[in-house]
Amino acid sequence: MSIVEKKKRAYEAQKPKLLKIEEFLEMCREDPSLYQSVHGKLLKQFGEPEFIDPETRENANLIHGVRPLPRYPAFAEFYGMEEVIESVASFLRHADQNLEERRQVLYLKGPVGSAKSSIAEKLKALFSSEGIYIPVLVYLPDGEEDEQVVIPCNCHPFMVFDREDVDEVSEEYSIPKSAFDRRLTKHPLFVKYWDESEGNLDHFRVELVRPSEVKQIAITKTEPGDENSQDITTYTGNVNLSKLGIHAQNDPEAYAYDGALSTANQGMLECVEVFKSPPKVLLPLLTATQEGTYKPSEGFGAIPFDGLILAHSNESEWESFTKNPDNEAFIDRFEVVDCPYNLRVSEEVKILKKIISNSEISKAPVAPYSFEVMAQLAVLTRLVVPENSPVELKMRVYDGEDMQGEEGHKPYSEYLREARGKNEGKFGLSTRFGFKTMSHAFNYDSQELGVNPVHVISVLEKRLDKVLNSKVREAAQNYLKEFIIPNYMKVLEVHIRQSFTKTNEEACQNAFENYYHMAEHWIKGESTNHLISGVELSTDALNKALAEMEVGLGVPDIKLYRKEFCDLYLRHLAANQSVPPRWNSNGVFSKVIESYMLSGMEKVLPSISKMMSEPENMQEDQLEYLKNMEELGYSKRQAQIVSLWYIHKKQTAQV
Repeated sequence: MSIVEKKKRAYEAQKPKLLKIEEFLEMCREDPSLYQSVHGKLLKQFGEPEFIDPETRENANLIHGVRPLPRYPAFAEFYGMEEVIESVASFLRHADQNLEERRQVLYLKGPVGSAKSSIAEKLKALFSSEGIYIPVLVYLPDGEEDEQVVIPCNCHPFMVFDREDVDEVSEEYSIPKSAFDRRLTKHPLFVKYWDESEGNLDHFRVELVRPSEVKQIAITKTEPGDENSQDITTYTGNVNLSKLGIHAQNDPEAYAYDGALSTANQGMLECVEVFKSPPKVLLPLLTATQEGTYKPSEGFGAIPFDGLILAHSNESEWESFTKNPDNEAFIDRFEVVDCPYNLRVSEEVKILKKIISNSEISKAPVAPYSFEVMAQLAVLTRLVVPENSPVELKMRVYDGEDMQGEEGHKPYSEYLREARGKNEGKFGLSTRFGFKTMSHAFNYDSQELGVNPVHVISVLEKRLDKVLNSKVREAAQNYLKEFIIPNYMKVLEVHIRQSFTKTNEEACQNAFENYYHMAEHWIKGESTNHLISGVELSTDALNKALAEMEVGLGVPDIKLYRKEFCDLYLRHLAANQSVPPRWNSNGVFSKVIESYMLSGMEKVLPSISKMMSEPENMQEDQLEYLKNMEELGYSKRQAQIVSLWYIHKKQTAQV
């Protein structure tokens, strides 16, 4: 079957069908979703959560507290937002239970670029997903299906019943009585049609329709307009001028039910930048949430509303709104969910990679640590700086590193939780800033589309000057200079060491065996000859020669290290018929050799610099170096760029 035929059949299958009231009630007996609230339908789309135990996994308790935290499949790519999503899920759960949240506006509040709009878009997508239907009441003026009028505002069919009917309908069709709450309020147009039909239910049908933002069926978005011209008709609708010649102005048939509350009934209403609208424009939201009805702009009865109102705006707009005591009624009807920035580097890396993976540059080469540079800087600017601990340590602990305090003191985790503060994650570089930075970095090099940490750093040095918040700008510039660049230098040095020593395997192995030879005799207190030069060495000379090889090794007890080294070496000889181990077969072994081979980095830099600046004259060992860098994740050009940058930084520091 061709894709064209499949689309045609899918469309035919989704065509709405008219059901008699009795048929609809029978369906309700088997399918509770037909009378489930929008909150319950939406929550079901979240999927069964996986629970994160904060005591055993990822130090999640530092940020999210000590209770097990659910991670919902539908929001799997909302990295670092588990607590925010759970707050939304909790609101929906309570609203579906017909608790106070059913009469509240769900309000997402946070700094710019903190994924508020993304959450709203995801919720709308989930609600419009395949499998969700909303039942809508239809009127047949002559009782025939070839002539029909859909009663506006997505009115639920339970509207045909009165309160005294609930017990009987509930018992006969096994529908809980709570399902009728807020759905018995009559739409003014239904009342008119009911009278025309003389109370005959045969004149009414039920139509099952899918929510659609495009068709404005149960999903609607409002945005702030001109403050001087915007009024409540944005939400309530207005009179239909084309019908005034047929109906009186206060006739419900003369009304255009195109307001946001009308089209969003039984569904979702998203209010973008809600507090940029004048408070008087928002007044219909108060009665719609609390009473389940709102007044039209004309003189007829209230119109029913039973749906989810989702609003969002930036932190500053909420603060301005709450400072005005006249807005107390609004504030009381808003359930606030804070949407701070992500505070974990590993999650920030996933966020940045996600936006790239959906772009045309997803296949471009990415050098190691490219995303980490941006992620670390972003997270550092969002953290409250502890009084007695480096903020870099806090960043590492938040990202899951298990670090304890000094002996006799409480763990860092406990201390950092106390030092978090109320505003952590509500300031700093936005995720959107990170997206833009990575976009510039990917396109920084005119010769190769790709990204490496050096170009990310170069872009940051320029773009940080444009950050408007002076405190964030100065903090970011300081972190970049004092932590990000030195930290990447250490990472890059490891890569250069690995690639350079791998290029000089024979020299590394010779130095390795000579180190063991000298260390063994030094431990025994014996003099011996240097294996390579043949020079006789006393115990003092042995100690000096060993120390020269150990420069930069960074172990606290060098005597203990030498003994451990020799013990491992001897055990390997005994287990392998006296065949010496390879220098890089064990971390204890390779550590001292890498330190020795590159301890005098200034001796190595000229050869690497020449290699990078004259690629056409590269020798075999130099080409091998580039190949080794490629194996670590660099393209040839990226290997050249980062190596030259490293050389420049080292030489500048030496000057």
